[in-house]
Amino acid sequence: VDGWCLTGDVGELEPSGYLRIIDRRRNFIELYHRGRSVWVAPESLQSKFRESSMFLDVFVHGERTLSNVAAVVVPRPSFVRSWCETRRIRVPKKAEHFARLRRNEAFVNALLGELHRVCDLHKLREYERP
Repeated sequence: VDGWCLTGDVGELEPSGYLRIIDRRRNFIELYHRGRSVWVAPESLQSKFRESSMFLDVFVHGERTLSNVAAVVVPRPSFVRSWCETRRIRVPKKAEHFARLRRNEAFVNALLGELHRVCDLHKLREYERP
């Protein structure tokens, strides 16, 4: 509006008139937990989950209609390989093999167990737990 575009970046105006980006505003997610609004910083949670040797990447999502966050987890290939080899399951090499593995209840429970372990380690609040 009126020539301004909100990007979430923090900038400073140079003496020459140019805008220099110097930081990024912190993103927050508003959740509705037990009858009240709570604010969560997804990047903070993502960095805690990424500390695990089992996870290559983690995306944390939430919205006002939810009472806690959700997480999309990408397991490390080395974890997948060792987990499969230990159980004498064929190591997935193609997308369709990964689809089969994500339906494996023991595999999913291993990932969920690690998420819970990290939550406990960092003493995350109920609404910060996927």
